Amino acid sequence: MHRDWRNHCESASWDFTQLYDWSLCLQIHGAWELPEIVSVDIDETRNRIVYGFESWAPFADLTALATASGVPCDVVAARVEVRPQAL
Repeated sequence: MHRDWRNHCESASWDFTQLYDWSLCLQIHGAWELPEIVSVDIDETRNRIVYGFESWAPFADLTALATASGVPCDVVAARVEVRPQAL
């Protein structure tokens, strides 16, 4: 059977307001103080708060911070990025 994927959608676990509030909560609890942090983004497509790090090493600290802050661990994601350089 052929499925029309143009009309396919899935419900999101969280709305933008929840992601934004959790992002602020993590900032208040020190997310920007984690080593090697490069960026943070609310990714509406993936329904996650995505943190960019210079390596994977700090991701365990981020999930621990999320747990301690009352933020669901599966709302945070990470990627490895190159730190932008000033021109």
